[in-house]
Amino acid sequence: MVSRSKDIQSVIEKELKKKVNLKKLKKSQLQTIADAAVDEIKKRVAKGQSPIDPGKRYPAYKNPKSYPGKRKRHRPVNLNLTGAFLSKLKARVSTGFRPKITIGFFDRKSILKEHGHRHGANGQPMRPMIPERNEEFARQLRRNFLNSITKLLNKIF
Repeated sequence: MVSRSKDIQSVIEKELKKKVNLKKLKKSQLQTIADAAVDEIKKRVAKGQSPIDPGKRYPAYKNPKSYPGKRKRHRPVNLNLTGAFLSKLKARVSTGFRPKITIGFFDRKSILKEHGHRHGANGQPMRPMIPERNEEFARQLRRNFLNSITKLLNKIF
């Protein structure tokens, strides 16, 4: 089973090169940057907006009262009923010649859930969270990544 993840390096690399050499950052500093990016994705999903370009709203729930505890509003869609699925969205950092930040789901159960969200399994509407090869993160999300990263870099240096 392949992890459902996206390398955000290409998203931020061009902008960051102007400010700092990523190779000079410690792994813990890269992880802080990666965690900030994950937080931005979770904020967007909590608002019912897709983190994938063009960043439109997720389709509304057909019958929100059918969910446990009747905790789902019709809009905005928020994939945070219990928080268990979103809590599995993680960032991994690798250092070396070309430092890399990868965001996604890495355990089998969450990979299957994300696959179901992407393809609309069991009659649910499609609500993908991780861009595939031909997709990018939403433009506003990329801007938020860069703003968060810039703030973190200013604290570090």
